[in-house]
Amino acid sequence: MESANQPFVFARLAGVTHYITRTSTGWTDWTSLGAVSATGTPSGRGFLTAIRNTDGQIQLFSVLYDLFHVGQLTDSEWSEWSRFDNAPTLAPTVTEECHQLAVAQNVAGALEVFTLSLRDKLFFAQAWYMNTLRVLSSPTGWQLESFVDAPDTLDGQFFYFGVAMSEGSSLAAARNDDGHLEVFAISSGHELFHTWQDASSGSGWSAWSSMGGWSDQIAVSQNRSGRLEVFARGSDQALYHRWQGDDGWADWARLGNTIKTFVVAPNANGPLEVFAITADNSLSHMWQDPSANGGWSPWASLGGWSDMLAVDRNADGRLEVFARGSDEALYHIWQDPSMEFGWSGWAQVAGPIDDGALTCPVVFQAKS
Repeated sequence: MESANQPFVFARLAGVTHYITRTSTGWTDWTSLGAVSATGTPSGRGFLTAIRNTDGQIQLFSVLYDLFHVGQLTDSEWSEWSRFDNAPTLAPTVTEECHQLAVAQNVAGALEVFTLSLRDKLFFAQAWYMNTLRVLSSPTGWQLESFVDAPDTLDGQFFYFGVAMSEGSSLAAARNDDGHLEVFAISSGHELFHTWQDASSGSGWSAWSSMGGWSDQIAVSQNRSGRLEVFARGSDQALYHRWQGDDGWADWARLGNTIKTFVVAPNANGPLEVFAITADNSLSHMWQDPSANGGWSPWASLGGWSDMLAVDRNADGRLEVFARGSDEALYHIWQDPSMEFGWSGWAQVAGPIDDGALTCPVVFQAKS
């Protein structure tokens, strides 16, 4: 597929999910992925998460009280929206800066989707509880599975883990270098927890384990060694991170700045790069640099004004950042080695995004 090597951007316009992509003749217009209907097309301000299959086709997931899915068939053709009807009611969106939907590819090549749901509507205004829905793709279609064997169940399929989630809690998932998936979630006390696939466990997953700290947003990616690195915004709105080492997880380390939201992606040659919207709504970035003190470059400004951002990869592996500007239009900036600081200037891509969702396909690993 030609589109497998081109950036894709998904957003909601007037409550309906649209996408744009770059072709050989330039950027397309916003293209709708379906009109709102009462029987299966998600609308409103729910979360969007996309990922590419091993064949390059994009799978898009949406959470808006229920879990929905649409898949790419060809460069320009998509399936109809489908809803996982036997999933419990999912937590509605409460902010634009966190992720209640995570997707990763397991070692067998199947996609696994994780999301949060309400255990009981009684807790709607008071507390969120993590009933993690695990969805797997297979040659015969999608299947819903229980996640971890725990005391309380929902409909015999969905399990309460005993981790109380705060409103707008973040959720992230990624694959370890040994192929096992690992899931990260923030508790109601803003403490980070994680669980990982464990063949020795009866459920196939470890018990939840605390990673400590205080955070309200998280992101995870593989670093150049193939190990996972977790990033979080702390109580001082600065960026922090932990990473897997030879003897387990390193302690939290501060990367600084004052940020509103952020994304993380690996460069084509492996080093991770963080992009963050700062206090004045300008975009800043930093990247792994073995020669720098602490292994990271200082923060550097990319300018502009934005309140939402996403990142994807060009056909040649360069990173490209997309952001909504002060006029609500979509802008982008991309790595350009011919420029003095290695990046292009900002350029408008498309017209206004009037809703609270913007995403690109997940970039977890360096380009192979």
